[in-house]
Amino acid sequence: MSLLPWNHPGTAERYRLFTERHDRYRIAARALGRAAAVAPGHRVLDIAAGSGGTALACLDQLGDDSAVTAVEAADAMRQEGERRTGGRPVSWCAAPPTGQTYDRVICGAAMWALGPVSEVIGGMSDYVAQNGVLAVSLPAAYLGEADTPGGGADPELTALPAALA
Repeated sequence: MSLLPWNHPGTAERYRLFTERHDRYRIAARALGRAAAVAPGHRVLDIAAGSGGTALACLDQLGDDSAVTAVEAADAMRQEGERRTGGRPVSWCAAPPTGQTYDRVICGAAMWALGPVSEVIGGMSDYVAQNGVLAVSLPAAYLGEADTPGGGADPELTALPAALA
């Protein structure tokens, strides 16, 4: 898999701005944290962390005494995430720390970009502690379900199909 498009600083900044502007990303990140039952005291690994939106949503559920380990292979995206989460307890790295396990391993809507699903799930599960949880979010289209334009209260995206027509 090529990281080239995601590894450009301009792309990373535009992605961060886009995810901050449109509700669907905050809604999905919070839903993923709830589905994973993230709670205070959990060790959380956020795989393909992008610009940090899911890590921030998990921190809201973890409380002040916990941290998130955010894994992002693309340097530009990781640097954007570090800026976005600066001052918050998020530890950024290019690959998961070896020999570590986590109470919650999450991946927010990025599995499609990581490789064959069976290999990706197998690799992620290596980081799940005993009695831990692996949780991923997938776009509705991958599950054969309808997804309304914008996926939330987002007039700009909801109006996009009509504007394109």
